[in-house]
Amino acid sequence: MLESMWRKRVRQAGIAMAGLAAAVLGAWHPAGAQDAVIQPGYAAVTGYSGTLSYSAPEGADPDDYRAPDWTGPALRVIDLTSVEPFGSVTPASKTLTVTAEQVGQVFGVALDDAPQPNIYVAATSLYGVTIYRPDESGNYARARNGGAGAQYGPGQFGPAQLGGGSGSVWKIDGATGEVSLFANVDNGGSVASLGGLAYDPRSRQLMVVDRNEGLVHRFSLDGVQRGSYDHGTEGRPPVGLPAAPYSGAPAVTPESPAFETERPDTWGLPAPNRRIFAIAVHQNRLYYSVAEGPQVWSVGISASGPISSSPRLEVQSPALAFGTEITSISFDNQGRLYAAERGLQTGDYRLDQLAGEGTARVLRFSPKPPGDPTPGLWAATPQSYSIGFAPQHNNAAGGVAHGYSYDQNGFVDGGGCRQVVWATGERLLDPGDAEPGNFLTVDGLQGSLLSLVRPTNIPPVQSWFVDFDDEPGDADYRGHMGAIAYLSACAPPVAPPQPVPPAPAPPAVVCPPGSSYSNGQCVVDLACPAGTQFNPATQTCVYVGCPPGLVLQDGQCVPPPQTCPQGTFYYQGSCYPLSCPPGMIKQPNGACACPQGQIFQNGQCVPQACPPNTIKLFNGICIPENIIPVPPPPPQCPPHQKLENGVCVDLPIAPPPPPQCPPGKVVKNGVCVDPPIVNPPILCLPPRQIINGQCKCPGNQVFQNGQCKPPVFQPPVVNPPILCLPPRQIINGQCKCPGNQVFQNGQCKPLVVQPPVVKPPVVQPPVVKPPVLCLPPKVLQNGVCKNPPIVVPPPVVKPPVFKPPVVNPPVIKPPVIKPPSPQPPSPQPPVFKPPVIQLNPNAGTQIRPQLQVNPNALNPQPSPPRPAEPTNPPNQPVRPLFDALQGLQQLQRQ
Repeated sequence: MLESMWRKRVRQAGIAMAGLAAAVLGAWHPAGAQDAVIQPGYAAVTGYSGTLSYSAPEGADPDDYRAPDWTGPALRVIDLTSVEPFGSVTPASKTLTVTAEQVGQVFGVALDDAPQPNIYVAATSLYGVTIYRPDESGNYARARNGGAGAQYGPGQFGPAQLGGGSGSVWKIDGATGEVSLFANVDNGGSVASLGGLAYDPRSRQLMVVDRNEGLVHRFSLDGVQRGSYDHGTEGRPPVGLPAAPYSGAPAVTPESPAFETERPDTWGLPAPNRRIFAIAVHQNRLYYSVAEGPQVWSVGISASGPISSSPRLEVQSPALAFGTEITSISFDNQGRLYAAERGLQTGDYRLDQLAGEGTARVLRFSPKPPGDPTPGLWAATPQSYSIGFAPQHNNAAGGVAHGYSYDQNGFVDGGGCRQVVWATGERLLDPGDAEPGNFLTVDGLQGSLLSLVRPTNIPPVQSWFVDFDDEPGDADYRGHMGAIAYLSACAPPVAPPQPVPPAPAPPAVVCPPGSSYSNGQCVVDLACPAGTQFNPATQTCVYVGCPPGLVLQDGQCVPPPQTCPQGTFYYQGSCYPLSCPPGMIKQPNGACACPQGQIFQNGQCVPQACPPNTIKLFNGICIPENIIPVPPPPPQCPPHQKLENGVCVDLPIAPPPPPQCPPGKVVKNGVCVDPPIVNPPILCLPPRQIINGQCKCPGNQVFQNGQCKPPVFQPPVVNPPILCLPPRQIINGQCKCPGNQVFQNGQCKPLVVQPPVVKPPVVQPPVVKPPVLCLPPKVLQNGVCKNPPIVVPPPVVKPPVFKPPVVNPPVIKPPVIKPPSPQPPSPQPPVFKPPVIQLNPNAGTQIRPQLQVNPNALNPQPSPPRPAEPTNPPNQPVRPLFDALQGLQQLQRQ
């Protein structure tokens, strides 16, 4: 009780639980995260901002003077770090409110992975579309139909002066809460507007659904578009389905004559087989919902961003009513897929009942166990949660997310990641059989533990509830809630571990074109005439744009003029029979199927035959039987163990019996202790009541002067206007000079920038050292005077003395020549030069004389013939050499 009172005082003081959440959750982001707009354990939630009524002229339709409340909340950040006990409304703190005046009406919401996460919201027409034309007095007046001069109403799509429109994505800064335009999808101003948002942390891009063309656009975090994905032409053909291209029709705008605000089928939405809404990122794949079915598909996302790899159909679950769509997708820690539905878009002109009621669920799809031979990756039948107290408990509003669990005191448990499923809903505490005023009207959030799927928790008495706008609601409102983005510090969800290696996943169930999968076979709908379509909920044909049970006549939905028998419906003045195509059999659920052993292909039933050792999938493809291996039998566990998730684990040990305590003692945690002190009953006098163990006033009233009174509204503090005289102007709330001017001496003057003073660099002269002078005999070596090195002279080599041999020169007697008459000049005898002897010091004692002979001596000039000499004996040297040696010896003697 004391702790509950303490928590109440904390909330009344307006103190957020950020400190408590940080202590419990631990450090999850860098410094400064405590100042972020959204903290772990908080949720960003979107919803309709409410309706304003203007004064209508006398005789005018008051509904023509109703419009969205642009001062009401379009997005709120809600502190979910603590909750009240089950079944009660938690007065959670709203730490940030963004109004429709700032962003218009929004549904899709996403968070990025910045240290202080930014919030993104997308424009929507799910809450209806208001257009107006000025009336005769120039005042605001709504219009039901489009035409020249029509415009979107105030508060519909954000401020136009900031570029806001039906394709706008807005960014709320995670540190300051400042709102700015992030990007605009080029949808031509379409009334269809946008769908869901999703952020991919690996490629760091934001993805948004265009409800006009059925595309998923990719934006980098600088707001630049990087590409798009077309399910109709890129997702369907790879799995054997015919392409569903965009029609190419111009976008429907307020000035389109065919546009009717009360008929969503005139808003230019794509065909159901390419109409996308919900998107979510899980294990590097983009999961998205398709209106046809409804279905959930997925496609791979590359690390660089493009979306186009291996599309596949994941799940398909027939809706409870015509027009119901899946508008949000989430995953828990075990890899299970959660899909939140939203009822039929109504286009209610009064802006009260914006969606069909009692037909929207929160579904949970579980992966198939290994070895399951049925086609697809997921169990065929989904589980669901009980949402709201009203009968059938199908009061979901289209938002789903996962958050932390709570301890026994209601505080967040940081270790319990994704243990609570939060869903948006309406009439959450309305029992359905009580008069308004006898119950709290809560449109907002419902939180339930993951394990509380049906049939448990019906009605949801073990759930937590949070009101969105903290204002008394209206029991007639429908479809006023939007989507959720919950911030946690948990790791990304992964698929649960398997005890045996999983087999290759068989292909998803894809039936041939024109058929759909239902109850283990491919079926087709009953044949409906032009302008109508088959409604699985009513098992009949309904007019496009009209609720079930009404027919279209003269452009209006009216009751049929006659009642048609079973198996027929009223169409163009008669009862039209409902029948199956030729060769098909009508099933108990109203669908048409082929006979046993046949499959529907190319508009007819054909035999289902495949070659031996193969099986045929629902898309007509034959694959080998061993593509789906048979799992091994489960292990046999010993007596002291049991089989749990395919593994033998020890059986729990039975606890010992409790001790026997003496009188006056009680058992607590296996020990005898004194009994607890029981507080006396609380005395609570009217008009207060005992609520959650405390004496409180009912509803949102406060106790003052002995009475329960409504809380006094404190008007906001308005700062006095700033007096700013020319030439200065009011800029960002301050009186400043325009541009880069400064205010000096009563005038705005340009800012004079003084050039910086540049000092010349100080240059130090180089230090010159005087030359070093060395006195002889020292010499300068490496800057130092040193003695010169001692040079050892080479040894003196004396040449050997050559003594030539003594040769006696021959006596040469010149011949006696008698001169002729006339007598010629006497010839000169040749001049002999002694030979030059060069000594080689390296030749040792062996000396070979080298002779230099005058060439004139060896080649004398012609002379007169000499007298014949006697022939030398054979043993004597050559005569000329002998003569030369004698001449040499004679010269030496001289």
